[in-house]
Amino acid sequence: MGAYLGFRSKRGVLLPANPFSAGGWAVQFTLDDIRIQTAFEIFHIAVQGPNLPSCNLQLWLDTTFYSTTPRGDINDYDPNHPIPVRPGQTVNFYWNTTVNPSPTVSIFCQEPSLI
Repeated sequence: MGAYLGFRSKRGVLLPANPFSAGGWAVQFTLDDIRIQTAFEIFHIAVQGPNLPSCNLQLWLDTTFYSTTPRGDINDYDPNHPIPVRPGQTVNFYWNTTVNPSPTVSIFCQEPSLI
């Protein structure tokens, strides 16, 4: 496991350009949000909201679909293999609903364990 780089949390916005569901909730972590200038890994993700157990959530790296979960209302991702993120890459979470409340996502970052 690489050195801990902290966590970032962000609330969702309704996004017309959401590729999973136009106008649905989205949380996007950009370079300005992440503030890590080198490659890193996301070793844990925590998700809360919207209040609809049947909603789904997709994770994208830039414009590339990466993963999905059938429970977008409350969930976590604790992978056996952390998610590699390149410098400047955007980490996107997209929901297929507009039901309130807006979602909150927290990502937990570490230095890469293998380069």
